[in-house]
This record gives sequence, structure tokens and C-alpha cells, in this order.
Amino acid sequence: MIPGSESTACPKRRAGKIGLIGAGGRIGSEIRRALKKLAPDIDVICASRTPQGRDWRRVDASDHDSILEFSRDCVLIINASGTRVNGEGLRIVDLGEEYCESAETAIYGCGAAPGILGLFPLVLAKGFERVDRIRVDYLINEPMTLTAAKDMAKRYSTSGYSNIGSFTTPCSMPFFGDSVYSYPYSDDESRGVEKLLGIQHSSWSMVRRSDDFEKILTAPYTDRDEFVRKLVEQSHVAQLGQKNEFVMTVYLDGESEGKKTELTAFAQCDSPAALSGKACAAAAIGLYEGVLRRGIYRLPFCDNRLALWDIFMRSDPFDTYKLYPYALNDGAETDGEI
Repeated sequence: MIPGSESTACPKRRAGKIGLIGAGGRIGSEIRRALKKLAPDIDVICASRTPQGRDWRRVDASDHDSILEFSRDCVLIINASGTRVNGEGLRIVDLGEEYCESAETAIYGCGAAPGILGLFPLVLAKGFERVDRIRVDYLINEPMTLTAAKDMAKRYSTSGYSNIGSFTTPCSMPFFGDSVYSYPYSDDESRGVEKLLGIQHSSWSMVRRSDDFEKILTAPYTDRDEFVRKLVEQSHVAQLGQKNEFVMTVYLDGESEGKKTELTAFAQCDSPAALSGKACAAAAIGLYEGVLRRGIYRLPFCDNRLALWDIFMRSDPFDTYKLYPYALNDGAETDGEI
């Protein structure tokens, strides 16, 4: 069963405030901006360990009592702290994948990757009667947050070594460059997308412009915490003098109106942090307004994906967004509309 398929209807929009834990962080700041743009009439209570304003609250995300006290004034909580929040009966929209199992509602993985990376092919698939195969490739260039490093560690690491067994040969990939490194992976999000689309196989890869991460991914380490720490440190070093960017391509092959149909989508922006912030804000607004349903599930596995995508796209998340009705390098492009 795909997480979220057992969820129940959420009531329509009600008065109340949204609490944002980790509001002072890089992505937390982007969530604040996105919420203000998408829903300026919703009151947001900002919280962090070190309050940055008179109206901010001091909250320790690792302290159960601190969370419960803060939640009394909120109809839902956004967790951008990078720490797992524990609060029975709460409604939580979580940027990361370490969600609260005792929450009334926990929508997790609400960033760029994971999150939009899994949602995008499912939204594109709405134009197909049948999808036979998909390919998803993405690149993130940005100093890595603790939450992002933890998510990557789950995807690529085992106990003691990463699951990348040997060094990768650089290759040429449309939209990414003539000499890039592609690292295939399979995780809960990609497997869930496969199951929802009813396909046997799909291809997912993280793309890097150099082999900097490969040196860490193929090296031994004592435990996952060390692996996470090295990822964060290396990402800051590797990004010196480089521009931040997020690039994503999705290819679908299947059938529409009884005919073989192909579609390639390309999306790009200059701020992965802003993209994650807009995704998380869209999820929170969707839950707040009753667009999304109660339950515990990953963001892409919500019931009302097109409505969520509409909220997300109102935030102007991409600098470039194109759809190509064919496989790569064949035909004319169109502006991105679904």
C-alpha cells in the first residue's frame, strides 16, 4: 500500500495560525517568504532555538514539552529544523523524512528532493492513459543542509560503506552538460512512484558536475553520522566559487488517446533552498485549506496532486520550465503547462 492511500478527508480551511519551527535557517527563511507570497492572510508564528524577532518563539525541536507548548497556538506545524519533531496528535508538514509516527497528520519529504522530484512525474503522468517507463534525473548545486545530508545518507549509504561500488565515468547528458557524473539510486519515493504508475521499472539518478561527492561516497566511514558530517563539509568546500542551481528532467513514455506518447520535461532554478521552501509552503497551505487530506504520507503520494501543484506553481518556483512532446533532441519545445 502506498503511504497516504488510507488517509481521511481534512476539513475546509479554518481560522488559526501556522507554526514554523526552524524559521531562522536557510530553508526556513525561504518557507517564510513563500508563505507570505502564497497566503499573506495566514498568520505564521516563527520559532527557533535562537529567536530573531520580538514576536518569535523559542522552541527546541528535540524537546517534547517545548513542541507541545508551541503547538497550542497552531493548527499545524511546519518543521524545517532538521530534527525529528515528536508530538502526539499534531498536524505536521516536515521538510525531511524523519517524521513523527504519533502525529495526527504528518506529510513528510516536502522539499525539492525528496518531494517535488517525486511529485513532478506523477503530475506529468496525468496526461497519459498509460505510462510504460519514466526516467528522472536531477542536479543540486548548493551547500548541503543537515536535513539534505541525512536524506542523501539514507539513499546512498549502508553500514560502513556507500552503496556506490566503483568510480563513475563522466558522461554527456542533455540539459546537464557534456561531462557530468550520474549516480543511479532507488529509494522509497522512487519505488512509490513506480507503484502508483503501475510500471515495473524506472530510472532515477543524481547528477554531479564533478566527482567530488564520489570521493566521499566510495570511502569507508565509521557510522552514518560521520558520513552525514562529511557530506555537509564537502558540499561547502565544493561550492566555493560555484553558482547555486537545481536542474531536473523527467521523461515519460506511454500511451495517450490511443497513441504512443513521449514527454520530456525540463525545470531549472538558481536556488534549491528557495525551491524547497516553496514546496514546503505549498504543502502547508494545501493542508491548511483542506486541499490535502489527513494521514501520514510522503508529499508526492497525496490524493490531490494537481491542486497541490497549482499552489506550488503560484510561487513561481522555476526560472526555466519547458515541455518537449518527444524524447530528447527531436522536435520543437513548448512552454511548460500541464
